[in-house]
Formats: sequence, C-alpha cells, structure tokens
Amino acid sequence: MAGDASKTERVRDLAQTGVTHINDARTRRRAAFVERAADELLRASTLEEVLTRVVWLAVPNLADYCTLDLLERGELRRVAVAHVDIRDEQRLWDVCSPDGDAEAHERAARAALEAGEPQTRRGSMRVTKLAPQGAATPARSQATRALREVVYPLRVANRTHGVLSVGVGPFREVMPREERSLIEALVRIGASAIDTALARSSRERAFEAAERGLSQMKRLSEVTAALSRAVSPNEVARRVVEDGARVLGARACVIARLSPCGAELEIVHAAGFPEVIPAHSPRISMATEAPVAEAVRIKQPIWLRSRADLAARYPGLPLGDLVQGSHAWAAVPLFVDGQVVGSLALSFQEPRSFDDDERWLVLSLAQHCADALDRASLSAGAAEEAVHLSHEILKQMPEAILVTDLGGTILRWMGKATQIFGFTENEAIGRPVTILAHPDTVERLGPHILRGVRDQGAFLGELICVRKDGTTVPIETTAKPVFDKEGRARFLVGVCRDISERKRAEEERTRLIREQIARAEAEDAARRSSFLAEASALLSASLDYEATLEKIVRLVVPTMATYAMLDIASEDGTMVTVAVAHEDPTLERDVQDLRGGDAPDGWREGPVARVLGGRTSEMYTDLSLVSLERIVGSSEQAARFAKLRARSAIVVPLTVGDTASATLSLFRVGERYSTKDLPFAEELAHRAAMALENARLYQNAQEATRLRDEFLGTVSHELRTPLNAVLGWTRMLRTASLNGTSQERALATIERNAMLQARLVEDLLDASRIVMGKLRLELRTLDLVGPINAAIEAVRPAATAKSVRLESSLERGACLVEGDPSRVQQIVWNLLTNAIKFTPHGGRVELSLGRAGQHARITVRDTGEGIRPEFLPYVFDRFRQGDSTTTRKHGGLGLGLAIVRHLVELHGGAVRADSAGEGKGAIFSVLLPLSPNPDLLASLDRLTPQPAGLEELPSLEGLRLLLVDDEQDSREMLAAMLQQCGAVVRCVPSAAAALSALDEFRPDVLVSDIGMPGEDGYALIRQIRALKPARWGALPAVALTAYASAEDRVRVLAAGFQMHVPKPVDAAELAATVASLSPRTTSRDSAPPSMTT
Repeated sequence: MAGDASKTERVRDLAQTGVTHINDARTRRRAAFVERAADELLRASTLEEVLTRVVWLAVPNLADYCTLDLLERGELRRVAVAHVDIRDEQRLWDVCSPDGDAEAHERAARAALEAGEPQTRRGSMRVTKLAPQGAATPARSQATRALREVVYPLRVANRTHGVLSVGVGPFREVMPREERSLIEALVRIGASAIDTALARSSRERAFEAAERGLSQMKRLSEVTAALSRAVSPNEVARRVVEDGARVLGARACVIARLSPCGAELEIVHAAGFPEVIPAHSPRISMATEAPVAEAVRIKQPIWLRSRADLAARYPGLPLGDLVQGSHAWAAVPLFVDGQVVGSLALSFQEPRSFDDDERWLVLSLAQHCADALDRASLSAGAAEEAVHLSHEILKQMPEAILVTDLGGTILRWMGKATQIFGFTENEAIGRPVTILAHPDTVERLGPHILRGVRDQGAFLGELICVRKDGTTVPIETTAKPVFDKEGRARFLVGVCRDISERKRAEEERTRLIREQIARAEAEDAARRSSFLAEASALLSASLDYEATLEKIVRLVVPTMATYAMLDIASEDGTMVTVAVAHEDPTLERDVQDLRGGDAPDGWREGPVARVLGGRTSEMYTDLSLVSLERIVGSSEQAARFAKLRARSAIVVPLTVGDTASATLSLFRVGERYSTKDLPFAEELAHRAAMALENARLYQNAQEATRLRDEFLGTVSHELRTPLNAVLGWTRMLRTASLNGTSQERALATIERNAMLQARLVEDLLDASRIVMGKLRLELRTLDLVGPINAAIEAVRPAATAKSVRLESSLERGACLVEGDPSRVQQIVWNLLTNAIKFTPHGGRVELSLGRAGQHARITVRDTGEGIRPEFLPYVFDRFRQGDSTTTRKHGGLGLGLAIVRHLVELHGGAVRADSAGEGKGAIFSVLLPLSPNPDLLASLDRLTPQPAGLEELPSLEGLRLLLVDDEQDSREMLAAMLQQCGAVVRCVPSAAAALSALDEFRPDVLVSDIGMPGEDGYALIRQIRALKPARWGALPAVALTAYASAEDRVRVLAAGFQMHVPKPVDAAELAATVASLSPRTTSRDSAPPSMTT
C-alpha cells in the first residue's frame, strides 16, 4: 500500500509539472500574439489598413473566417473580410455569412451591440471535399459541416464602433478555449486601434471640411464681387452658372427666370443641361415634372441625394439623358422681396448627402443670384430709357451718326450725315455702309471694323470715305456695338467726324516742320562744311609734324568734343598718346592721367586697338561707370574716366589709303553723340590724316634731302681725296724729281687710292642695284671658311697698318650654306673693314664662325669707338653715318653696312648690331641658314684670285691680240699691260677698224671694250660671229666693260664673247683670261696660228 501511495504521488507531481509547463507555454504564446498584433496595428497608417489587419490577424491562425462591420448612423456597414479560402471572400461581402443566413447574423450582431457582450450563433453549411491525394480520380463530394460563429462588440470606454465576427466550420470543427482567449485579446487591441484611427480620421475630415469651407467661402465672395459688377441679367446668369457651379463642384447648372405670365420658365443661361434645355426651345413649362420647375411651384428647395431619390420623386420623368453623368440634384427657388422670380438648378457627378454646410452654400448663391438679377434688370431698364434720350440728343450733334446691323446695313442716318456724305436719309438707309468706302479699301473696310470691335470692344481710326458726288473726305470714325438686355450684340453705332480742316492744318504743320528741319540741317551742314574747310586750311598751313599733331586735337575741342586724345602706332606696334586737349585747360592734366596707373591701358588696348586694326570707327553712347568698366576692363581706369564726366565717345581711325596710322578719340560731357556725328568725325579724321601724312612726307623729304646733300658732299670728298693723291704723285713722277724709294712710294699710293676709288664706285653700283631690285646672287653650296679667310686676308694689310690685332676662330667643315661666294666675302670684308676703321691703334678685332641651331653665325667683335644708343636703330640705313660733319675722323659713304644687310637678307639670313655705348666697342652678328644637305658638298667655286704683282703675270709670248677701245689712254694702258706679258698687240679705236684688221693682222684673240661710240662691242661681236668659222667666225673674244653686274655678264656671254673682265682691269686677271682662250701654247717660241682665208 505504501508503494502504491508513493507511486500515485509521483504521478500527481508529474501531472502538476506538465500542467505548469502547458500554462507557461500558453502564456508565452498569448504574450507573443498580443505583441505581434499590437505591432501590426501600430504600423498601420490609415483606418482602412487597420481594419484589414484586424481580420487577417484572426484568419487563419485563430478562425476559418472573420468579418468586421462598422456602426455608422445606427447602421452596420461591412468594411473588411478574411477567409481561409480566398474564393469564398466575395460570399462574405454579399450575404454576410458562410451559411447564407444574413438575418441570423444581423440578429446576433444587434444583440452583441445591445448587451455589450459576445454572442454565439450556430448553423450548418455545405462544403466541397476533394478525393485523397494519390486517388485514381480527383472526385469531389459534398458534406455538411457545423458552423459556429462568435460576434464580439468593438467597444472602447463607452464608445461602440461595430462588431467583429469570427467563425469556424469550413475547415475547423471546434474553437478551442485558448483560441477564444486570443480572439478576445485581438478584439480589445483591435477596438482600441480602430478607435484611435477613427479619431484621427475624424480630425482629418474636420480639417479638410474646414479648409473646403474656407475655400468655398472665398470663391463665393469672389462670385459675389463679380455679380456686383455685372450690368445685365445675361452677365449675371453667366457668372453664376460658370463661377458658382465651379465653387459648388457642380457638374451642370441652369438659371431660369419666371415669365411675366407665370406659365413658363425662360432659360437665362445654362451649362451641362442638354436634357432640359433643347436647342430649339429655351423655355420650360411650369407644369413640367422636373426639379427646376417644381422648386418654383412649391417655393421650397429640392434635394435629391441619389438617382433613387430622383426616380422616387419623379416616376414619370424620362431618365435617359437626365441621369447621364449625374448622381445628385438640387433646385432652389429665387426670391426677390418675398416673390419667387425663378430657380437655380444644379447636378453633381457623385451621390451627395447635402449636409448643412453644402445646403447653406447653395442657398447663399441662389440669394446672391436673385439680388443681382433684380439689380441688373433695373439697370437695363434705365439703360433703355437713356438710349432713347440719347437718340434725341444725337440729332443735335455736328458729327454724322450711323447705326448699322452686324452685317453692315445702314439702319439710322443721323446728325450731320447728309451734310458730310451727301446722301439723304432715304438714300442711305437700307444700303450697305460700303457705299461710303473708297474703292481701294471697300473690300477690307467691314472686316477691319468688325475685327477692331471684336478684339478691343470698339473701333477707332481714320478712313478715307467717298461722298455722293465722288469726292473724297477724311473721316475719324468711332464704332461700338450695342447689346440687348440678354447681352447679345444687336447693332453697331458709328460716329463720323469730318477732319478735312484738321488734315489741312496737319499737312501745313508738317510742311513747316520739314522746312525747319531742312533749314536746320542745311545750316548744320553749312557749319560743318565751313568747319571742315577751316580745318583743312589750318592743318595744311604748317608742315611741321609735331605741330600738326597738336593742331588736330586743338581743332576738335570744343567744336566737336569736350576733350580729345590722339594715339599713334609706334614702330614696335604699341599705341602712344601724342596729344590731348580739353576745353578747360586746367583739366588737361586729368586727361593725360587717364593713361596713368599700374593697370593696363584698357582704352588703348580695347577701342583704340580695334579701330586701328579694323580701320572702322566705333561710337559709345553710354559711358556710365558700369559701361566704362566693361569697355576698359579696369575699375581704376574707369574711375578716372568717370571723373571727367563724359557721356559718350567716338573713336575714328586716321587712314590714308588702306593704312591706319593713328586714332582720334572724342569725348562729350553734355549731350550724347548721334549717328550723324560719326560721318562728320570720320571726314575730319580723314583730312587730319592727310595733313599728318603730308607733314610726315615733308619731314621725310627734308630728311632725305639732308641725307642726299650729306651723301653728295661725302661722295665728293671721298672721290676727290684719293684723286688728289693720284694727281699729286703723278705730277711729281712727270718731273722726274723722285728717287727710287720715292717712286715706289708714289706708285703704291697711286695704286692704293685707285683701288679705293674702284671700291667706292662698286659700292655705289651695288647700292643702285639694291634700290632697283637688280642685285642677283649666284647660289651654290659652299663652306663659309673659304670666303671668310679670303676676306680676312684682304683686310689684313689695313689691320697691320693700324696695329690692330686681327683674330679669328672658325669652325671648319660644319658651316655649309647655299650662297654666293663673292657676296659672302663682300659681307665679311665690309664688316671687318668697318671694325678696323673704328678701332684705334693697338685695338683688337675678333671674327668667329660657328653653328647656332639651324644657322651659321658669323660674329665680328671690336674694341673700337662703339655706337651711340640713339644711332643704333639706323646703323644699317643707306647714307647714315654716326658723324657726317666736316670734322669727322673716318671716311666712307655710309653704304657698306646697308649693303651688308641687303646681301644677308638675300641669303635668307639676318644681321644685327649691338653696342654697350660709345667707347665700348661693337658686335655685328650675321645668321645664315645652313644648307639642307650639309653632308653633300658639291663642287665649290674657286675664290676670286687676289690681285698679283707684275712679277706674277702669266706669259702670253707669241700671242697675237687685237685690242679695240675708243679711249686712247685706256687702249695704251691695256696694250702696255699685255705687251709686258709677251703678246703682240694691234690697237684699233673702233669696231669698223677691228673688222678691217682681221685679215691683215690675223689675231689669235680679240679683246674689245663694250661701250664705244657708233658701233659698240655687242655690234662688233655679232658681225664677227656672223662670219664663217674659217673666216674668223670662231675667233676667241674677251669683253672689257665697266658694267659689272651679273645681268651685264649674261648679256656679254649671250652676245658671243667667251669671257667677261670688268673694269678696272687687273693685269694678272686679264692675262690669265687671255691665256685660257689661246688656241695654241703660250711659249715665246711658238709660231702664230695659221688661219685659212
């Protein structure tokens, strides 16, 4: 027994433990469900979302289906459903319950609301069962299931919001107590959430209603204000129908006025009511069964909230078109002083409850409409009476008064119409108004007037009309429409005034004004022409360039400008202000200061530079501070301009031909410049430019004359000085009073001075060729070392004589250029000669040759007198010399460096001179482009042989030479020179004598001068070459000429000479040339060549 008791006790303990565990699990499940439900409902943002989440929290976890009905105005309205089978949800909306017993469900719901406690309802339902899974065929079968539904009231405090119904049966057979406990918790949580959502929704609706009410009141006040301005019943009705319907949110609106007999309603205005306002009948019988008529009959508003209300009230009313698009109607009678005068009817697109606020708005609009209609009717009556009175008054007016219909037919002919147009009243009435139109305007007159009336409400203009007799008359016409009491235009009234006298007065006034303008323009043109003439005379009175600059600015101030500035382009392209003027001399310093400051000169870099570059004037009519900052680009300079208070400006170029060399800036302080001032300023600028150009040309001519005189004096000096030495020593040699040493000195002096004169003549010839553009180069690839060394050797005696150290540094083989060897030697010779000339005894001249990029650089540096800075820019000009006075220390024509520059430029190079100043030496640099093929050095020309002494003369022993020269001295000198080489020489003075001596003397070589009287050397050689070769036609010939250019050489060779020797003749060169043409050896033992005759 004791064992059994112990066992029983253990079983009881285990059971108690299990119960405890079960209770704990249920508690946790309940807590989790409550937390989840609260979280779901708290996250719902709208009432509809709260309702939906409540039913779906119950299904499928706690029940098979769930419905929620809200209590609104004592009626339950289904708002949310949920079913485990979504296909059966629609049944819950349609019949309220799965078993279809809507009445039983309604009774249970009402009982739950009254008792405030849950109500249980039982029933049965048919369900469809499917065959088990895996069966051969998915057969269906019907089964009856018990239904159990519990209806819970949704209450919070003393507020009841509806019922929540949950049930089992379609799938579950019972509702366990645990689920019922969770459902009760869901009911409490859901009721609280619904209460909160309803309160929030109510507040939102109240707020929206308040806003809507305020908006409607505002719109109603606007409609009322518009009605107060309406002057006709038609305008009142239109305002109410269009604006009032919009305020009330109505789909359609109509205003009807009771006819005087009281049997009909006349439609004043309607919109959206085609069903009650046929186009052919704007009247409605008072017996019509319709809200618009009944409201007048019963004198009470009619509110129809839905189509059902309309059908119930008017069972005989055809509803086809009437209900199309409308779901609610309202009709309100219109009262004036207690008497009904018409009605206002409205229709709405949605069903409406017509709460107190909406009804108040409709009634208020109706009352305002009635008052406005009454006031407008009184105004229309007064207007009709006023029109009648006006007709009587218009008969006394001097203008023509015409009344026409809208088609232009004349209805009334009043005032002075007959006097103005010539037509009588009987002749005019009934005829178109176009009988008065001019033939040129008859087709567009009517449309023109009607368009003005339509667009602007009236037509006002001037027309040319035609009288009955065909004469024209200018008419000022005013045409306006006249409206009837419904606001429709019925006819036009035109007031026509004869303005012939006014037109004549206007034409006379216009003529006088034109004459005054023409006279003023003529006077202004005369003044300007006189001013231009005076300006031209004043500017041409002086040829002083600097004075002309000053005259230009003084001329325009104050006649054309308050102040002016003249800018000229300098040699480096920058603009320089050379003259300023101001009508107030004390302010000229301020004008000059316009160009001061650290900022860039925006006026010169902007307007002045543009005008100079484009040669087109610019005018600025606004010189405010903002505009000035934009123009000059500097606030500092703009402030200086603004200080002088100029209002406008003109900038004109001073142009001669296609070149603008200066600009003139004109500024006005008072009035602004106009477009007519611009051509005047341009004409003055042109004349100023011509005067400035004349002054410049005169200055240049004066400078050229001075340079020419200096040059001629220099040439005279440079030629006479060596001639003096030559003549002096020559006379002394003739006296035979000189010993051997003195004779050698005399001969050396004569030779040196003769060579100096030859050099001077060559320089003059080169200068002439440069001026005429006839200096030519014979280009070939050459190494600069050769010509440079030749030049160095040529000037070395002169350097040695002055104890000047001549040093050279030449980069051999690296400086190959395309050049003329003799001209390159001439360049270097001139530079070295110039350096030695200006370097004192014991000084130093350095010459270097090297590469500088793609150029060869030749540099001549000396320690001589240097060059003054002001003379440095002109050092390469022709005839320019640093000292051209009679006391100068150094001779020369001033051509050497000018020739150097031209020769260097012909080679495609550049030359420049630098000097630190007087006494600091000078540096001359020549850049010549390197040959494009430096590695390919073709045959280089031999350098011109240097003059040799008589001991170096080649042998011409036995050669027979025929010498032709018309100058006896020259002929004898050349003969002696050739005879000294061993030649047999026959001298003749002319071409004819030479031709005669051919057969007699039988020469080996012909040596002939070119320039001879009668027949020259060219004529001689042509005659010889015309002979047969066996008869002297092939005789070798050498030409002697003082014409030593490349063109002269080509002409000599083309004429038939084999060789060309320029004068003055070098003995060695002539002997070598003759020897090279000899047809036999030059041995003295050789016999003369045999010539077949």
